Amino acid sequence: TISATLPFLRPQAAEIYQRLLAQRPGDLALKNKLANMCLALHRLDQAEQLYHAVLAAAPDNAEANLGLGRLYMKSGFYTLAQYHFERALIRRPDSQEAREGLKEAQGLTTPQLQALAGHFEDNAGFRRNFLYSSYRVYLHPRLRLYGGYGYLTYNSGPALFPKSDLGRTIHRHVLPLVLQYRPVRTLLFELGGAYSDYARWGQ
Repeated sequence: TISATLPFLRPQAAEIYQRLLAQRPGDLALKNKLANMCLALHRLDQAEQLYHAVLAAAPDNAEANLGLGRLYMKSGFYTLAQYHFERALIRRPDSQEAREGLKEAQGLTTPQLQALAGHFEDNAGFRRNFLYSSYRVYLHPRLRLYGGYGYLTYNSGPALFPKSDLGRTIHRHVLPLVLQYRPVRTLLFELGGAYSDYARWGQ
């Protein structure tokens, strides 16, 4: 237990729990402790397997659901985190961590809109303007869609040849589209696309 609370001793604690679990493979408390150590050590796949093994034996295990809530928050799958925080609260209605995690996950699973704009200029004549807007929406607890539009202008000041504008200004249009799907615990499919146009408006 002491080893588990000190970050530099967590690898040793994980090894100890691993050896104990080999002797007592049905001990759900040990599986949760080992899973917590793996999560702290960023061994997400191993932690996820252990938590799910606990839930396979005890679907309402609050500690395993809480651990999966933490894990999915770290990995960005907020709908799955929301589900497991809700399950943890059923068994532990007084859990502040589960309540706060659920509130955070709910805020991140609503449709998200974002707009950014900016201008930068330094004393050498370099100028950069950008405009970017994006959205994120969950089509299903395991399927999310990202999209957006970005327009950037780079201007480095006077051209090398005074009568030519070539090389002085670059316009870029970016249209990112990303579709992420997590069908099972160990798989993540991601489909993305982007388009860049370095011509000027109208060309």
